[in-house]
Amino acid sequence: MQDIRKFVDAGTPGRVVIVSSMGGMLTAYGLGAYCTSKHALEAIAATLRDEVAGTGITVQTINPGAYNTGFNDRLGESTCEWHNDSVNFTREADIRATLDEIMKGQYDPQGMIDHMVAVICADDGKYRNVWPAETEELIKQVQATAWTRQAG
Repeated sequence: MQDIRKFVDAGTPGRVVIVSSMGGMLTAYGLGAYCTSKHALEAIAATLRDEVAGTGITVQTINPGAYNTGFNDRLGESTCEWHNDSVNFTREADIRATLDEIMKGQYDPQGMIDHMVAVICADDGKYRNVWPAETEELIKQVQATAWTRQAG
């Protein structure tokens, strides 16, 4: 925040770009800790956007889908490493099934790199930047469904 204050005090316009994840707008079975951290990041970004409105500082998020970078593999390994079926409500086999689904649908990271560079280098743009487009549509569908979903 001190760096932002320096820009505002100097009257220098700027932009804060926060790299989050599709996990900041969705949940995935067995990945609650990861999704929680990304939901918190989304709240920080949205709050910061509102707090610096009118100062010349803008805020944007970049929310990648599942890319084949090795991160998802490590996420799966570490999740299952600490998991204990006798303690947790979730079952390791079901978590692995969720992870398998994520792993088989991963995209080539170059597409995300190109999109990130375009967002960061642009003079303006949208607050939220989800890529690929299929992931953006999935998020919109899941969020719309949440409004009519029944408890239980």
